[in-house]
Amino acid sequence: MTLITEDGSGLADAESLCSVEYADTYHAARGTTTWAGLSTAEKEQALRRGTDYLEQHYGVRLAGHRQFTVQALAFPRYELPRKGGFKGEYWATGAVPLAAAQACAEMALRAGKADLAPDIGRLKKSITVGPIKTEYVDSDGVTRYRQIDQIMSQFMAGSSSSIALARS
Repeated sequence: MTLITEDGSGLADAESLCSVEYADTYHAARGTTTWAGLSTAEKEQALRRGTDYLEQHYGVRLAGHRQFTVQALAFPRYELPRKGGFKGEYWATGAVPLAAAQACAEMALRAGKADLAPDIGRLKKSITVGPIKTEYVDSDGVTRYRQIDQIMSQFMAGSSSSIALARS
């Protein structure tokens, strides 16, 4: 099944923010050999899963507005401020910003290796087998993709900085 890539026209059936060709060029320039080892069909599937993750995780928090009511994905957008740019500067409408395509290629790389959002079961603190005891660090069991967070932060509504909060 051929991948339908958003081209900035607000496609109602778009499945990815970047094409296989773009992802190939992006990863080749960065020496990412694991991407090159995937078949075209596997790359298309990974791009769909990567885009799904971006949509679910970041889509509702994006600044600006969807450009078309019928578009399948969060991009293209209008009135999307360029953080770190000149006051009143916005990302171009009618396009998927380069950084969003980069985030999609990065998520696809991860999706080609593993499930991006696996189900979370009960977290174990320690396991004892005979004389061997293993203790695990407390965690919420959720994988965080810091590089993707950093790329997508320029599109987020609100402050351009974030503060980590911890429950005590």
